[in-house]
Amino acid sequence: MKIGSLENLYLVDEKKATDGIELELDLNQKEEPMVLIVAAMHAKNPLWEKTLRKYEKPRERARHSKKKRTRVWARIIAESILKDWRGILDENGNEEPATLDSKIEALIKYPVLIDDVMETAQSMDRYRPDEPDELDEDDAPDDPDIAELTPEEDTEKNLQSSSAGTSDTVVS
Repeated sequence: MKIGSLENLYLVDEKKATDGIELELDLNQKEEPMVLIVAAMHAKNPLWEKTLRKYEKPRERARHSKKKRTRVWARIIAESILKDWRGILDENGNEEPATLDSKIEALIKYPVLIDDVMETAQSMDRYRPDEPDELDEDDAPDDPDIAELTPEEDTEKNLQSSSAGTSDTVVS
């Protein structure tokens, strides 16, 4: 994959970073997809940074206890990264709403879920703009002199400007 620039390599879509992207896990008992909506662990997600600061002291106090550390990280992730889910069923086969408590409970009960969510949230290539090289209509330059020219127009314009003022330039 050719990146071409640091901007293309590190550009993050703010909407994807804050609203989240879909992470499809598997099919549930009803053969429906289980989908998590995961926001980025990135500066473009201000809730992530705010939540991380909010739990700075609890994280420090929990560093020597795996159980406490898991609970603190489950809460941080549930509040700021795991935005929503679909297709997650309870033990009776009913849709489990993605409440703060249900997200924390699932993250604590299934520690690998914490890993999956964090891995997705740290994978910035998932949060890239869909078309980083395309200009939005609002961003397109109105001035034809600064608009991108086709190769033919560019060649013609260069030939015209280089021949201006000289009578012996031949254009073929």
